[in-house]
Amino acid sequence: MKKSNLMIVTLGRVDWNIWHPIIKVLKENKNLKLIVCAAGMHFEKSLGESFKEIKKDKIHIDHRISLDPLKKKGKEQLHISKQYSFYTQKFTEIFKKNNIDYLALVGDRFESLAAATASIPFRIPIFHFHGGEISFGSIDEINRHMITKASHIHFVSTERYGKRVNQLGEEKWRIKNIGAPSLNNIKFKKNFSKEKFFKKHNLNVQKKLFIVNFNSESLNYVFTKKQINIIFKSLDTFDVNILFTLTNHDYASSIINNQIKNYCKSRKNCKWTSFLGENYFNVLKISNLMIGNSSSGILEASHIKLPVINIGDRQKGRIKDQNVINVNYDINEIRKKIIFSQKKNFLSKIQNLKSSYFNKNFKNLNKFFNEYLKKDKKYLLNKIFYDL
Repeated sequence: MKKSNLMIVTLGRVDWNIWHPIIKVLKENKNLKLIVCAAGMHFEKSLGESFKEIKKDKIHIDHRISLDPLKKKGKEQLHISKQYSFYTQKFTEIFKKNNIDYLALVGDRFESLAAATASIPFRIPIFHFHGGEISFGSIDEINRHMITKASHIHFVSTERYGKRVNQLGEEKWRIKNIGAPSLNNIKFKKNFSKEKFFKKHNLNVQKKLFIVNFNSESLNYVFTKKQINIIFKSLDTFDVNILFTLTNHDYASSIINNQIKNYCKSRKNCKWTSFLGENYFNVLKISNLMIGNSSSGILEASHIKLPVINIGDRQKGRIKDQNVINVNYDINEIRKKIIFSQKKNFLSKIQNLKSSYFNKNFKNLNKFFNEYLKKDKKYLLNKIFYDL
């Protein structure tokens, strides 16, 4: 079988922990030539320049798309629309000038939707990871389902999500449950030192560590400032180390990041970081609690047995394991849940937790790819709408 050119689109720290184990597996596939396109947030200094992680993993970047600074001005909802148009144009140029046989996308970002949209006239079959999921509080849910309808093969993270992709009219033979790929990337660095990490970030090694990953509820982004301030007030009474991670480019992301930086200025126990890179899972392991509304709290935290306070609606609709405690934007309720999350009974309860997102099928990824590669491309492209 002649090698097929598979282009993988990675957008930044937001998806590299998903792509890393996928690429590691697909590199062993003799029927594929991987073409890596690194876009947007990978090259942002304010977000840690995560393209360096790709280089560190000795993976060649074939195409680079940096954010257009001229389209980042003005209100974020406006510059996101401008960036979408910019990305669509850039992906179109790549597809026009290069022989791309297949395209692989992850999740629900608008950049990935731009790649999917641009590929349609070029008749490029799409492999999509993490379709069928729901996140009611995020506009990304719309992007995800649109990418699903543009895609031809679907690698989902649970059976329920596979059924939802089927509900969207996708034929069952196009759907495979491989679990969440990122769970196959959870490796702890042996040379990681908690003491050195705490010292680097000026944290007190004698105290607990709470990590805060907060993103806007993009369907209700007008309330972002109020929501982040509720989280600040909820944390004020706890004598612990608090490490905030800055948010990705999204609706009201600049409000969140500026508020975090200002909050940390006046508090010795609070620090912020733009990017934890390969230390991320080690940091989760030494943390006592994750607070916010990140998908990482839903996917990876359960595998590490880390308690999570999931606030608001951003992750509403996603399957959650017992380590996740849901709460609304209420200061007293958040404080109560934080206290509850640290009780011995709760911590003991989640130690035997098995993640809903782990599936041994991931090891068969190349087998599944080869099955689809053997099929005529026209057969993959000519989709029918499957009625339930």
